[in-house]
Amino acid sequence: MSISVVIGMDTDDPMGAYESIEEIAGRYDYAISRGVESAESDSRMGINDIVDAFQLSAVAVLRAPRDYPAPLAPAIQKGLVEWEMKGIRPAFFDFLLDLSKALRRFGATMVVSFSSEWEAGDYVRLRKGMPEELVEFLKGPGHWCLQLYRPTKQMYNNDDEIPLVYVVSL
Repeated sequence: MSISVVIGMDTDDPMGAYESIEEIAGRYDYAISRGVESAESDSRMGINDIVDAFQLSAVAVLRAPRDYPAPLAPAIQKGLVEWEMKGIRPAFFDFLLDLSKALRRFGATMVVSFSSEWEAGDYVRLRKGMPEELVEFLKGPGHWCLQLYRPTKQMYNNDDEIPLVYVVSL
């Protein structure tokens, strides 16, 4: 399973926001592609929905690692799983905190979305909070996924079918 991670802002200076996102991403061996059209086709239509709903003028699709051949973030997914299974803190947490600080000058909110597939009109899980609250949320069971538990088999399942949209107050 691989995920699309998208960062968006409603800003009067989208070029400045893109440059800041690229600079912070580079510190973590991530790269970005600019605009919804650069997103993975399995998620592009749903991403368009949040661009319209939140009037995002800057949309960055994260690629992790930076040299990954598709606009996906398997390194972020791997880091979140390692956090859940082994307690190894992923660099993605620090990336989000650093990015939040850098983007404050461009607007009051940043929208971060996580998806594996996302069709136009799909429901999403919407959360809102401060940057530290996003990190705490991602530290929880299932990280961005919806974690389900089957008590009769004492078995967990991370359901990645419902995208997560997190509105971060900067």
